[in-house]
Amino acid sequence: MMLIVSRSSKRFIKTLVSLSLGVFLMFKPAQSLAEALIVLEYNGAQSVQSSGNDSNNAFVLDHNH
Repeated sequence: MMLIVSRSSKRFIKTLVSLSLGVFLMFKPAQSLAEALIVLEYNGAQSVQSSGNDSNNAFVLDHNH
């Protein structure tokens, strides 16, 4: 059985499929594979030996914390 479809119907179907795909992609939540970046020191930070401020900080006492 062969189905005959006019050109305007094909164009309408293509447009409908394209719009449906666009709406689906717009409302689908984006998935990110990025990992968190944690900065433990900032530029100009003093070394652990010379800094008396953070001597009781868990990250200073145990570098694997």
